[in-house]
Amino acid sequence: MVTGSVDEPLEGELLGAAAQSRGFETARMGEAVMAAVLGRSPKPTQLGRYVVLDIVGSGAMGDVYRAYDPQMQREVALKRLRVSGDDVGRQRSREQVLVEARSMAALSHPNVVGVYDVHLHDDEVFLAMELVSGETLLHWLGAGRPWRETVSAFVAAGHGLVAAHAAGVVHRDFKPANTLVGDDGRICVTDFGLAQFFEARGRDHGPQRELAGTPMYMAPEQFAGAGASPAADQYAWCSALWEALAGQSPFGGDVSTLSADKAAGPPVWPDVRGVPDAVGAALCRGLAPDPTARWASMSVLLEVVGPCLAPRRRRAGFWGAGVLLAAAAAIVGGTRGDPTLACADATGGIATVWGPEQRGRIVRTLRAGESEFAPATANYAAARLDAWAAAWTGAQIAACRDTHVVRSQSAVALDRRTACLVAVKEHGAAVVAAVTQVEAVVVHEVLSGLAWPSRCSARDSQGPLGRAANDESLGEALAQGRRDHALDLALAGVDEALQAGQVDAAEAYVRAAWGLERAVEVGDAHRRIRLLRVTARLRQQQGRRAEQHEALDSAWAEQRQLLAADPVVTAQIRMALAESMPPDTDPAHAHGHAAAAVQSARQALGVTHPWVQRLAARASALGGPGALH
Repeated sequence: MVTGSVDEPLEGELLGAAAQSRGFETARMGEAVMAAVLGRSPKPTQLGRYVVLDIVGSGAMGDVYRAYDPQMQREVALKRLRVSGDDVGRQRSREQVLVEARSMAALSHPNVVGVYDVHLHDDEVFLAMELVSGETLLHWLGAGRPWRETVSAFVAAGHGLVAAHAAGVVHRDFKPANTLVGDDGRICVTDFGLAQFFEARGRDHGPQRELAGTPMYMAPEQFAGAGASPAADQYAWCSALWEALAGQSPFGGDVSTLSADKAAGPPVWPDVRGVPDAVGAALCRGLAPDPTARWASMSVLLEVVGPCLAPRRRRAGFWGAGVLLAAAAAIVGGTRGDPTLACADATGGIATVWGPEQRGRIVRTLRAGESEFAPATANYAAARLDAWAAAWTGAQIAACRDTHVVRSQSAVALDRRTACLVAVKEHGAAVVAAVTQVEAVVVHEVLSGLAWPSRCSARDSQGPLGRAANDESLGEALAQGRRDHALDLALAGVDEALQAGQVDAAEAYVRAAWGLERAVEVGDAHRRIRLLRVTARLRQQQGRRAEQHEALDSAWAEQRQLLAADPVVTAQIRMALAESMPPDTDPAHAHGHAAAAVQSARQALGVTHPWVQRLAARASALGGPGALH
């Protein structure tokens, strides 16, 4: 061991040279060696505002450090990404991972590891993420778990995938090793979208092809070089759950034949003790070689698998007839007597309104525009309509299940809910048609008019207003017992009154709307958020600032709970919240909401979108660091 003294200028020069020439990890290790030589404690390594404490793990995609964020006063996980390729490829990958990470930063869901920040340091990419204390799902499964615990963990992870898909993010490499089980039991998925930036490696650890993902769980279309979609995540989820339940992969372990094996389709589901056949049937469909033959969405798949966790009970016969019940019973009778699987197929033809054909047409039409923000707007429109269609399918399945599986509602109630969903679908078809006919600059305004299927859970819901009903008065709707339509009319009345400057009329409509919202008893968070926002606008015009802020705070609390929250609405709420902060509030709170609003809007519509630029100007007027950067 060599001892002696090294003057501080020389020490700083040596460490600085190491940091510049060999990267962050070399500089960190160099400091550790220098500290050992000098007989002192290592100095904390600084990375931007983060203080790196220690390394907690290392894998194919990069190293993970435990770090402290003094600004937010919390510990975080810093992930240093290993980006592959030549100089041009590495630069392109860095730019792409920045876009992907910023999309994930806008996503908040309990089953997704939060991404706080993305940082560039000497051409290296670092992600600041939520620090989860626990173990990987892979390690957790190794202890041997009852099948219900295993399926429950995968269902929780599936909800994380659903939330990401609703935000327009595809994982591309879902597997147990990329899923964490917290010490508190929380299941959360991590490493979204990162697989596309790294070379896939086979069992010999040598580079194969430009594949994004882990071959054992990859969908056939990924082997073929096609872009990954939510259907590919569904495939990986089914493959991983099959392996966890059956004790082996559905396609064996020979990497050299994986592509051909997967193209041939899944094998017969093995008889796994205790696991319902419905789970195996659901996994087989999710492993179909053709993406269009899989489940309509991840959320639909979870609607099928989730109920299988309940203890089995003898199924009673169906209740008496109803217009829709008879047809549903016929479907169930033709599906091996299992109403759970039959309801999963009762998707009501949503693909005729929003399917691959309509999606492709809208994306092509919007991207053909000359504006710089056209591609971002196209992605935003597709993601919002994807989320709407998935929610509609889930609501249709839930309505079927409540009558045929759970037995919590009558045939008459099923008829009413189905009729409401038909109205929502027709309304959505009109919105889809409108999106193809307007300029990209107003697409977000058109999509804000989508009627969400959550409204159809009410006992007396009639669905959104049709063209004829728009001329109906609030009094007529109430007299006919059409409280659902009356609420829509009251909300429209508030908007019209505020635009006309008729504050007293707006107050009357708001009071009526709140009374109706409570009477309808529908868990439609989208409509409740709209009511809170128009209430805030009215209170602003009345100068009742405290009540305005209270309404916006409630709207933000509701918005944060939505599985498929609209990033544009999120931006609108958070900017209004920032601008309504009480005078005695710490300015950092307003600055935080304003900066987050701009970030959310930019990710949805692009930096150059006129509305986004106006929002950024409002954030700048509030001051605070980084509002426009």
